[in-house]
Amino acid sequence: MTRAKKHLAITCSILAALMTIASYSVSMAGRFLVIDEPVPSDVIVVLAEDFSDDRAERALALLRQGYGRELVLDAPDEIHYGFNKSEAAADYLRRSVPDASGRVHVCPITRKSNWPEMVQLDGCIKRFELNAGSAVLVTSDYLTRRSLKVARRVLPRYRWSVAAVREFKFGPLWWRNRETAKVVLTEWQRFLWWQAIEQWTTDKEE
Repeated sequence: MTRAKKHLAITCSILAALMTIASYSVSMAGRFLVIDEPVPSDVIVVLAEDFSDDRAERALALLRQGYGRELVLDAPDEIHYGFNKSEAAADYLRRSVPDASGRVHVCPITRKSNWPEMVQLDGCIKRFELNAGSAVLVTSDYLTRRSLKVARRVLPRYRWSVAAVREFKFGPLWWRNRETAKVVLTEWQRFLWWQAIEQWTTDKEE
């Protein structure tokens, strides 16, 4: 084999390997965003959601399973169809766990992006006097990796783990579903922004 043919064969092999790696990376892009590894902790934290109670249901299940001794549910302090969301959340928790009403709390928040929400959450934990040193985050599956990183950066005094609420099926062909593809691409954009820019401009707790 001539030197030129050897170079061509090597180049083709490298390109094939790179294409295989790229294809595998793309197929795993959705699954990479998801972490579902809750660890028994002092408190279970439910990040705010808009129109579903799926996160609250997962958190209550974790509470019953002994993953936390207290539960804090973030709820927007805003009116929707004539009802205050944080008050509605408190009523929901009272009805869901009447035998543990003293261990469930609602944290009214005014900002729903991860960083400001974490700061307000910390204020609620202190106000409720929960004496927590560890916490389990409960949020939508595609938000878990970034939310965990934000929590560990903004509030490092807690030992964090995370539990995922399943909303999408991130199989290797995730891009074939329009809604799933939109979620994956949008969350990757936010994740990379956090990694490259936002985390370095975020102050840790004092």
